[in-house]
Amino acid sequence: MSEAKFTKGPWNQESTGDGKRICIGLGMFDGPNGYDVAEVYSDDVTEETCVEAQANAHLIAAAPELYEALDGLIGVTDRPSAPDYVRDAIRAAHAALAKARGEA
Repeated sequence: MSEAKFTKGPWNQESTGDGKRICIGLGMFDGPNGYDVAEVYSDDVTEETCVEAQANAHLIAAAPELYEALDGLIGVTDRPSAPDYVRDAIRAAHAALAKARGEA
């Protein structure tokens, strides 16, 4: 298993004020060349797309903490004696972490 190479969290999130973009990791100097980690767009602003864009931004901003929590849980629960549903969840967690590391 390789180590994740993403920008360390926590990632802040900030609206640009124009109602069209939400920046994640804005001004993080340890980010890629000092740029934002990500931006979420909702150019055709309606109440529904604004709520969805904000929810997407929350999920992206939580990614470093979610990664660390999932990685920590796998180490605690990855046992052969675990019930099938736990082992299925662990397999899904391994797959998600591999995807986050760019291995899948």
